[in-house]
Amino acid sequence: MRTSIMLALGTIALLFCACKKTEVTPTNLTSTVSALSCSTVTFSANATVNASYNGTALLPYTGGNAQSYLAGSAIASTGVTGLSATLQAGTLANGAGTLSFNVSGTPSTSGTANFAINFGGQSCTIALTVAASTSSVDCSTATGLQKVVCLAEAFKATLNASQLASLQLSYSKTNAVKWSNLPQALVQTKRVGLALSGLSAGQLAAFKALLASVMGTSSSEGYAEALAILAADDYLSANGGGSTYGSGNYYVAFLGTPSVTGLWELQYGGHHIAVANTYNGVNWWALLLLFAQWSPLRRFPKLASITNHWGRSGLRSLQC
Repeated sequence: MRTSIMLALGTIALLFCACKKTEVTPTNLTSTVSALSCSTVTFSANATVNASYNGTALLPYTGGNAQSYLAGSAIASTGVTGLSATLQAGTLANGAGTLSFNVSGTPSTSGTANFAINFGGQSCTIALTVAASTSSVDCSTATGLQKVVCLAEAFKATLNASQLASLQLSYSKTNAVKWSNLPQALVQTKRVGLALSGLSAGQLAAFKALLASVMGTSSSEGYAEALAILAADDYLSANGGGSTYGSGNYYVAFLGTPSVTGLWELQYGGHHIAVANTYNGVNWWALLLLFAQWSPLRRFPKLASITNHWGRSGLRSLQC
């Protein structure tokens, strides 16, 4: 009997030992790096506003721990919106290496698209420069209305979607009557269109090429007069006028789509100038409504070369 009891207890002890789990401390498999070098990131392609982008960003790191990592979630761009960066799956080097991100989308504006990166216990921001679009259209051999339309389209090609929406409006009486010779801040019914203050240097150059074609380039007349008015308003802004004045407070709008066959109007204006050219087909008719005058009524450096037009106003029309 005693022997049977001892055998039973021994069997129970063996079963207990056999069923006991062995505790194992898990290995830390988290991917870590000691540093990310966002300032030296490289992109496989250049980005241009309003153009579809698909490229790769390579982000250097140091201090990798040789662990694998999964693909990440899309990181939306800030600053310039419309793009996203997604980490591709991979394995860290034991030391220095690079992380690969797929970058895609359509940038909404020119400028800098920023992506906030968090990986392996480190964080930084990578930046992709988005260039303004440049027109490949050559308008140098065009003449008359063809040249005006060509330059109008070249100007439009430099703009982003938001700017185009402000510039390109419907041809209607409601829009056409919103002109004035007063500063924008003093106009009760505000001008329509795109403010010059929102244009980059390249965009402004494209617009001025259009304005020169429309107004003519005679000495002290037309386009030269328009530039003098802008300079005078900048002078007023810097010498007591404040933000109510300045060349940035001038507006341009296309009422209708620029065309050599259809009806449309180029509207441009600001303090002391209002231009409205209406075109209608090959046998085009244009009305140039020009109220041109500037103040202060004295010379200052930027207008020293213009001596015979200190102030005037009028209504000019031309039919062809």
